[in-house]
Amino acid sequence: MIKIKIEINGQMFLATLDDTPTSQALLEKLPMVLTMKELNGNEKFYNLEYSLPVTSQSVNQINKGDLMLFHDNCLVLFYQDFLSKYQYTRIGQIDDAGNINQIVGAGDLVVSFMKYRNGEENGNN
Repeated sequence: MIKIKIEINGQMFLATLDDTPTSQALLEKLPMVLTMKELNGNEKFYNLEYSLPVTSQSVNQINKGDLMLFHDNCLVLFYQDFLSKYQYTRIGQIDDAGNINQIVGAGDLVVSFMKYRNGEENGNN
């Protein structure tokens, strides 16, 4: 089980990454601070300057806290539950995304992604 920390508006979240080549490739790029753009009132996204391995599939159900890759370079963090017809490569999910929809706010957002080491403080959630 691979864990990372995600900081959003001063709130720290732990996320569990899937054990996939995509997640491993993303993990190698950490830490990173991204200004993620708002889209559709349910996601924040960032177009990476590099490609990650892809295993796209129709996911149908998106859950808040899902971290996915759209195409081969668009990192997406979802903050609402909804149905989707699009294909994504799953990366992982925030462990307790409870109030993330209130924390992200409207508009673009700076999000920090960091490696997590066992024994570190979990943060605010």
